[in-house]
Amino acid sequence: MSINIKTGITNTVSRWYSIKYDEWHGNNSVYKWKESSYWIGVEDFYAYSIRNGARSYICDSFREIENRARIGDVVKLKISNGRWYHSIMITGESRGKLLYSGHTNDHSNTELRDTGESQYRIIRY
Repeated sequence: MSINIKTGITNTVSRWYSIKYDEWHGNNSVYKWKESSYWIGVEDFYAYSIRNGARSYICDSFREIENRARIGDVVKLKISNGRWYHSIMITGESRGKLLYSGHTNDHSNTELRDTGESQYRIIRY
C-alpha cells in the first residue's frame, strides 16, 4: 500500500513519521523532510503516546525524576512559564546516574543533570 505524504509538517492524529528525502534542482539535491506534528511537537508527541497506550508520570523535582525514570522512558521538560518544550530519552545508567540521549547538541548517553526545569513528565511504554 502506498501512502501519499505531503512535504513539510502535517498535523495528523493518525501517523507518526519523519522522512528525509532528496529534492533535485538540476544537478543539485537539497534535503527536505516530510514530518508529522507528532514527530516534532512536544505536546503532539505526548498526545500520540497516551492515545497509543503509554503511561505518564509528572515529577516536580529533579530528585523525583532520578528516582522514577527508567531506561527507555521519554522525559519531557517544562520551563517556568508552564510550557513543555523539549524531549529526551533515558538511554542508560552509569555509576548510579541516569544517562540520556537527545538531538540538541547531539547528546548521546550523557549524564542527566539538574537544569532547573519546573517539572518533568515521564512517558513510559
